[in-house]
Amino acid sequence: MTKRILIVDDDEAYGRNTARFLDLHGFSCRYESRPGEGLAAAAAFGPALAVIDFEMPGLNGAQLAAGLLGQAGPDGLPMICLTAHPEGAAEALLRVNPLCRVLDKTWGLAGLLAAVREILGKETDK
Repeated sequence: MTKRILIVDDDEAYGRNTARFLDLHGFSCRYESRPGEGLAAAAAFGPALAVIDFEMPGLNGAQLAAGLLGQAGPDGLPMICLTAHPEGAAEALLRVNPLCRVLDKTWGLAGLLAAVREILGKETDK
C-alpha cells in the first residue's frame, strides 16, 4: 500500500517539487501552501506522515503540528518539520509532538527522502 504524505509549505516551488520528488519515489503526496488548508486536507487525505515548514504566515510549524496532532488517531502522526533555523524549532515542536523530527532545509531532497524512508519504513522505490 502506498504511504500518504501531506506536505505544507508556503514556498510553492519548494512544496510542489518536494511532492513531485517523493511521488517519484513511490509515495502518494498532497501539497498545500497554507497551514489552514493543510489542516483541512489532513482530515480527508489521512496521511501517514506530514512534512511541514516551520516558518509560515498565519500558523507556525508548532501550531500546525498541534492542529494536525489533534486530528490524528491514538497512534499520533509522525512529522518532519523543515526549517532554516532548526535549533529554535526543535524545542517548540518536540513539546507538541514527540514524533516530530526537525530537518534543516539545507539537507536537500535526498536527506528528506532518507528521513521519510526511516520514519515510514520504506526501503526501496516502487
